[in-house]
Amino acid sequence: MSPSHDALIEQLLSCRSQAERLALLEKTSPRPDPVLFVSTLKEQSDFLLYNNLTQAKEIAIAALDVAKFSQDAKAQAIASWADGNILFYQGNYSACLVRYEQTIAYYSSNLEMMPRLAKHCCVYTSIVPVSFRRWANMLRL
Repeated sequence: MSPSHDALIEQLLSCRSQAERLALLEKTSPRPDPVLFVSTLKEQSDFLLYNNLTQAKEIAIAALDVAKFSQDAKAQAIASWADGNILFYQGNYSACLVRYEQTIAYYSSNLEMMPRLAKHCCVYTSIVPVSFRRWANMLRL
């Protein structure tokens, strides 16, 4: 089975459970680039965040499943970021912080995304521990 990128995303989002999503990914060949695939899901989730939170959350969960399946560290960081955005919007700041810290753990050794992450850090510095605030202050541009 080798569906196009967009068709595979559509199929993945039609799955009703993690088990269905993982089964679909298992039988997909060739496997999609996990970073590109998860990045696309994050973009869709972010786009829907303010208009359809339920669907945005479903997409973020699918991104987490794809990232876990792929075992790709960058894909996992991007998926955590997508879910963190949802959790922040829902006001679940402690869970949001866990997801953002997972993202930051990956990108702290890779400076390509630091400016974008810094923007998010500045938004929620009032909800995080002092050690994280220090890190966020270092990133302010």
